[in-house]
Amino acid sequence: MEYTNCLRCGKMFARVNAPLCPDCIKDEEVAFQKLREYLNDNPSNRIATVSKDTGVPMKRILKYIQEGRIEMSVGMVEDNLLACARCGTSITVGSLCSQCLVSYNQTLQGMKEEAQQRPKNRGTGMHIAKSDEDKKRR
Repeated sequence: MEYTNCLRCGKMFARVNAPLCPDCIKDEEVAFQKLREYLNDNPSNRIATVSKDTGVPMKRILKYIQEGRIEMSVGMVEDNLLACARCGTSITVGSLCSQCLVSYNQTLQGMKEEAQQRPKNRGTGMHIAKSDEDKKRR
């Protein structure tokens, strides 16, 4: 069992998956639910207003958007706070724009196909070169 410190509060805990302790994970989910309910009722508010009204920091709201857990509402798009990590184009969800995502997926597909076409490494054992004396004996 691995013990680590929570990234948010610093408390030591037995890490299972997330880098947050159980209390911080619970707080995270409560904040996320509060944010989702707020956005359903107020889709035209800007991100600063959403953050102020819900108490969820803007940084965490942007993290949720990048993770694809929520999409930017109409008002949030006006703030233009997210940009594609590759080309810098304004985006509303994730970390790549649609064009860069397509390009990335094509590159990955090409790499997969190339790896499948390579011959499998046969005979990985050690080979010993014959010495001159061995050759003379034959």
